[in-house]
Amino acid sequence: MSLSYIKEELMSEILWRYKELKNIKHLYNNGITHENIKVGSQTKQRKIVSNHSKYILRSSFPMIYAHWEGFFKSSIVLLNKQLDSKKVDFNKINNALLMAISKDKHTDKYENKKLYFKHIIIDTESNLSWKVVQKFSIRYGFNTHKFLKYGNNLESLLKIRNGISHGENAYHFDSYEDINKYILISIKMMLILKLEIIDCLKYEKFYKEENEESI
Repeated sequence: MSLSYIKEELMSEILWRYKELKNIKHLYNNGITHENIKVGSQTKQRKIVSNHSKYILRSSFPMIYAHWEGFFKSSIVLLNKQLDSKKVDFNKINNALLMAISKDKHTDKYENKKLYFKHIIIDTESNLSWKVVQKFSIRYGFNTHKFLKYGNNLESLLKIRNGISHGENAYHFDSYEDINKYILISIKMMLILKLEIIDCLKYEKFYKEENEESI
């Protein structure tokens, strides 16, 4: 696969996910009505947010997170597939990636057969937190500073998503703007990941840095 093909594949996936997430606004607006109220001598319009719209806002958080994690996993799968098609020098790959490719963390047994990147377990620990993003960034040589400014928002998204998914009733939203920022953040992180994957392949950032010692 060429780099241009990978770019197209990643961008195509981002676009369909963005379109699906933006549809939340349409569903939210379907449950909004307006009524005229008297304020002194003036008539003003008041927006009434139905319970249906509030439900849409609450239920959107698991979806936003699912798209972020789904894109992350599928992107790493594509990256690993491309690495398998390259002539990678396994003596030069960084220690974190070498450990991931040569050791099964669940059985603690090293494989004796040829190493394949596709065998790497893409474990997001069911919570693709900032800490997990850092782990993958170290493994593939991604620039963590590009993700860093979204770290707190990612943790907030994860906390709300977990609370709602586990049946907690602590989160209530009345405005689409309350969730739109998380939609935009998830898309921005997808775009960053796309660029980092391209850079990883283009500049072979999965290899050791000069000051990195061998295991």
